[in-house]
Amino acid sequence: MFIEKTGLIAAMGRSWRLVEGRWWRTFLIVLLVFILVYVVQTALGAFVLGAQLLVEVILSSVATTWIFTAASIVVASLVNPILQIAVVLIYFDLRVRREAIDLFQLAQRAATPQPAS
Repeated sequence: MFIEKTGLIAAMGRSWRLVEGRWWRTFLIVLLVFILVYVVQTALGAFVLGAQLLVEVILSSVATTWIFTAASIVVASLVNPILQIAVVLIYFDLRVRREAIDLFQLAQRAATPQPAS
């Protein structure tokens, strides 16, 4: 919607046309990235939880809860963008494959100033 400056319905139609014929490939890539993000976030969350249990012996439970809630937010903010990055890369890959347009041409088109209307 933002890259092509279209509305919701037009963007959904555009998405449908881009994925047409490549639905399973796109679905499997998104599923694998989602599983990867989930596993990494769970593993890091378990590490943070284990550290919280160890630090709780030294500090009060309120202080450790605050510290490790912040740590969990940092972990989530580092891991969650991976899925969004994958979706953007899939979009550009589909455009390159479907329309035979490369990223250099897209960057040139985005860099040229648009006339004000």
